[in-house]
Amino acid sequence: MIHLEQQIIYHQAAVLHKFAPPEVSLEKVKCTEARESTWLDDVQTWKELCRRWTVVERNWDGYGAVLEGGYTPEDGVLHFKIDEEARTILAISRSGGMTVHAMEDNRVLWQLGKDYLVRTRCGVSHGFLVFPSKHRGIEIWRRSSDVFSSPPYVATDGRTVTTPIPDGSPSAALDFQFTEARLASARSPPTSRGGLRGQYTPHAYIGQPYVDMVRMFRVRFPVLALMSIQDRNAVLLFDLVDGALLQRVSFGMELIVGAPQGFHPPPVSDRVVMDIDVSARWVSVCLHSAVIIVPRDTGSGDEPQATPTLVLAEDGPPQLLQDTSMQLKKVTDVQGPIGPLLLPQTSSGSLACVAGADAMQRFRVVPPAESVSQANDQALVHFGGRHIPQCFVAARFSPDGKHLAAVTVFGLLYIVPDFARVAKGAGSFEDIAKRVYMGEWLRDLSWEGQSRRLAVQTASEEIYLVNLDTSYHSLHTPSLAREPALVVSDALANMAVYHLTDFSNPDLGWSRGRGVAFSGVQLTRTMLWMIWDLALLKRDVTQQRRTGRRSVSRERERGVGGPMPSENGSVCFISFTPGSMV
Repeated sequence: MIHLEQQIIYHQAAVLHKFAPPEVSLEKVKCTEARESTWLDDVQTWKELCRRWTVVERNWDGYGAVLEGGYTPEDGVLHFKIDEEARTILAISRSGGMTVHAMEDNRVLWQLGKDYLVRTRCGVSHGFLVFPSKHRGIEIWRRSSDVFSSPPYVATDGRTVTTPIPDGSPSAALDFQFTEARLASARSPPTSRGGLRGQYTPHAYIGQPYVDMVRMFRVRFPVLALMSIQDRNAVLLFDLVDGALLQRVSFGMELIVGAPQGFHPPPVSDRVVMDIDVSARWVSVCLHSAVIIVPRDTGSGDEPQATPTLVLAEDGPPQLLQDTSMQLKKVTDVQGPIGPLLLPQTSSGSLACVAGADAMQRFRVVPPAESVSQANDQALVHFGGRHIPQCFVAARFSPDGKHLAAVTVFGLLYIVPDFARVAKGAGSFEDIAKRVYMGEWLRDLSWEGQSRRLAVQTASEEIYLVNLDTSYHSLHTPSLAREPALVVSDALANMAVYHLTDFSNPDLGWSRGRGVAFSGVQLTRTMLWMIWDLALLKRDVTQQRRTGRRSVSRERERGVGGPMPSENGSVCFISFTPGSMV
């Protein structure tokens, strides 16, 4: 009886604190989480679920501990993807080829040859692996453990997937793919049923007449979005399951909504595309001068109508926007005792448990100084001057597709909660977009795995974690992730930013001429992954433990940052689970 009452009480607590949705069983919650991570697999009670969520959230916010580490590569890593469901790491080396490693012990599970996949990028979503082909076009492979599962694997959208796509389809896989698959199987034969988890089987090939050379692409199951060199003014959407062309989304900008008055789109010949993204309802195209968002549902009817294009743009000079944006203010937190922690051991020995206050420097997001705002209000408007583009470099939808984030070269992070309001006439982007000056030039962002957290990467390779709502799990507090309509007036009221101090080197990002700069960040439910120099990480962690002082890399002058990194970039990580597993 006592156990039953305890279960009821902690179930209610899990719902109130948003650890679990209402009217959902514990097994259902675990099953849903298992698609992203295994951190709840052995949970047996609602009490244990609440405890783990509480510990992990404290770790994310810098009040507990984190586990920092990495995997020693045989070759420098150019690009990587994490398959949380299969617990594998897919790494593309600088010399070519892709290797799939087991996450638990770094053993090689499967490889694509260096001559087959040459210095490119890949995408992974729900067991589908996508990458540009050296024969032009784009290849789609599928996780072999799903292909040969019994009963047949059913995708998250309810469809049974047939791999490879039948020969009669224009998107059927080609002979050269099967030849490489046989070579890969010979190099890494599966030793058990579980070994199939790291192997992939050819599923489809998309080429002419739709795709020639791939300019850029994005994978969000069940959709592959891409831009081809031969079609510079549209994004093509393909179905990953059957390879069919779903839609050609044009961004001609005949009907502009949400842009500042006087905004004029650049001519097609001058549109520099930096990034694309796709959600269930929208497609975004990040231009150098603006971020444009086009609905996938263009309506129905016999008469063609111009598709409204949402445009996030600015008409002020970058320096003025920096001065009048929200600013970062360093927070000095007192690190309390974090209790005894078990340090896991690996064959490489590349793990260290670090106090959150040492691993993450916290910043509050505060309004600009009042004197700056007053000076801006009294400033004269300069007419006829040369317009400086905002230099947007990346834009991403939130995992639920409701919100948008974008970054510029000039250090501005834009957060747009519930951006679809602009299409409904509820305001312009000037009214609803929130702008934060990060203090450094920016180059990329990652928003996946969690609706309230994203990662921002600077031009100098610094990494920042952004928590959009630190009060999300508190009681009776409106939240951006669940109730966007309630936070329109101040979407950044509970926002915090964290600088990852152990993954920091002032000279790293300025060494591109030597070919050693790293890029690539991936955010999951319980971890942050990046490419980093494992030797630098070990040095910084060892120095911190020896001296008891955290890194102050954000304040160091460039050129005196210590040893330069090697070219052997490693897949490194921060895990926020220490203390949650007992």
